[in-house]
Amino acid sequence: MSVQMKSVPSPSVSPRDPQADEFRVHAPVEIQALLRALFEQQTLVTLTSAAGASLNTRLCVLELEQGILGFDVLRQDPMVTALVGAEEISATSFLDQIRVVFELEGLMQVNGARGSVLRAAVPTVLHRFQRRQTFRVRPNTRTPQARLHLPHQAEATRLRIIDLSVGGLALLMPQAPAEAGSKAEAQEPQSPWPLGSELRAQVELDRDTHFSAQLRLQHFSNDPEAGSRLGFSWALIDLPAQRALQHFIDQAQKLSLMLRKT
Repeated sequence: MSVQMKSVPSPSVSPRDPQADEFRVHAPVEIQALLRALFEQQTLVTLTSAAGASLNTRLCVLELEQGILGFDVLRQDPMVTALVGAEEISATSFLDQIRVVFELEGLMQVNGARGSVLRAAVPTVLHRFQRRQTFRVRPNTRTPQARLHLPHQAEATRLRIIDLSVGGLALLMPQAPAEAGSKAEAQEPQSPWPLGSELRAQVELDRDTHFSAQLRLQHFSNDPEAGSRLGFSWALIDLPAQRALQHFIDQAQKLSLMLRKT
């Protein structure tokens, strides 16, 4: 495996871990500034519960003087009911490659003529995870792969992992074979899904390292000889999976350093 240095946000530290203390933000002015940025930029926010319920939404209400914030939701979404009934709910988002995480208190659903809103109290504590240097690993075998679970498709699609980091991964989609005798001009390949699409995946790095995650398509490029490259970020990855991923990358780093010395 080859290893490169790349600056990406680290998802490997949970706000509930003791080591997260250095990323904790208490100052009301800084908390309000980060919330305003989320609100003004309409940045995607992922709400998750300890039981596994997850919902992507955006801030639609921010009343700092009243200490209230609200997230835009669909009234009949079953995930809304699951989140409202949960005891521990966290909100996660990214601002300029910085991960912002905070706990939600007093979550309740408010229905109105114009839609539905998940209302909560403005947090008094927030975590701001800085960018840091991490290793990006490029597997050089066909073993690492991801099985994508696509809507309306019974069997998962298996694609080879060609690039991997704590920030995301890249998958290779082989070129479709050209039809024999076809004289039609080759067309520029298009991304199979719109940018921002989220897909469930089973990631299999080796015999002992495999986990489920939610991927978000970030970019698409094409190599006429190799195939199409799909770049994904981790939209949702739980703590055990984060640790397994980090361990795999650490082992690849050690192997790379050993090979350089020989």
